[in-house]
Amino acid sequence: MGESLTEVIDVCLVREEIKLARFRAAFMSGLVAATYFGEARFAHSGAPKPLHFSDSFEPSPNTAQPVHIVEIPMPKEWQEGKSRWYLEQYSREWLVRHVAKANPESHLLICDVDEIPSRLQLEEICGMPRNSAARSVPMKTSYLYGNWFTDSKRATWTKAKVVRAQDYVPGLRLKPLPKLRSEPGTHFSYLGFDHDAVSKKFQQFAHEEFDRAVL
Repeated sequence: MGESLTEVIDVCLVREEIKLARFRAAFMSGLVAATYFGEARFAHSGAPKPLHFSDSFEPSPNTAQPVHIVEIPMPKEWQEGKSRWYLEQYSREWLVRHVAKANPESHLLICDVDEIPSRLQLEEICGMPRNSAARSVPMKTSYLYGNWFTDSKRATWTKAKVVRAQDYVPGLRLKPLPKLRSEPGTHFSYLGFDHDAVSKKFQQFAHEEFDRAVL
């Protein structure tokens, strides 16, 4: 039988989602050993941006685990003509490799900040054998203030992953994997966004097809 898993590390990219990140870290308190938030001085469009998150974030008093904010460096090979997807993938891969190197014996929960697993999923992860293979962490997708769901009966969002640090491979987020069986988490897409916040996100994130004045 596998050895019991005792340490889970939460790893996610952030931009300016300070309130959501505070909730995330506090919600996972007691079930993760540490939280790592990665922020860069560049948007996925390549445009420079301030470190809004690093300058303003403070964990909730209800957060027991240490919270680390890591600055993601601009890739040396970056040049005009690279796609926004290149920068997003680079940012995620750099952050995961950084955390995996510091925590080689841990399992990494790899998500975007708005992909929040259920407490039951976290308990399932904590109870997995240490040598368990990677899993998808299924979630329902909600919009606006969490009151609209794409399909309230199905957890179709499966990009969040949990994997042993030493087993991580690039591109894992897009791979189909066996799913956790517990109550699904929630992908809080555009949570609480107004028009200006949506427009700003479209200017910065990888989906450049949405970066249009009409939107």
